[in-house]
Amino acid sequence: MDRLTRDLLDYSKPSPARLVPSDMNKILDSAIFLTPLARKGAPPKIHKQYEPRLPRVPVDPNKIQQVFLNILNNAFAAVDDGGRIEIGIKAVEPDSVAIWVEDNGVGIPEENLSHIFDPFFSTKKGAGTGLGLSITYGIVQKLGGEISVHSIVGEGTRFTVTLPKGKALV
Repeated sequence: MDRLTRDLLDYSKPSPARLVPSDMNKILDSAIFLTPLARKGAPPKIHKQYEPRLPRVPVDPNKIQQVFLNILNNAFAAVDDGGRIEIGIKAVEPDSVAIWVEDNGVGIPEENLSHIFDPFFSTKKGAGTGLGLSITYGIVQKLGGEISVHSIVGEGTRFTVTLPKGKALV
């Protein structure tokens, strides 16, 4: 089964979330490890800014890992040789956790920002299905969280995912 078929099946058949109090630092490290590094040129420099005593967050570990794999894959694709990706996480009082992924890549044109979470929208010519960020958006919403993006062409992009520390909505 090719990737497009798998993505379509995943998109069309949502599965129930299995919420487990999870260590977001470990989930982010796992997503970084799993992000494909097989690309032309030098891999980007990754800078981590983790809060050490972060409370566990009720998430489905597999689904939230998919969220960060999707965001990281886009960041890796956006940066050139010698690029930089910053990944951070911190508690946001009183009741949430903010996780961000910021790159110094090509950026997203303003006219595309309102469409990046739409199914099948892609700016990658001949690559990608246009489902990654749409699936990401759906997962974050099901967990009771929010996702936002800020981007400037030629300077880079920052995705921020905010998740509740307490009981998530399903």
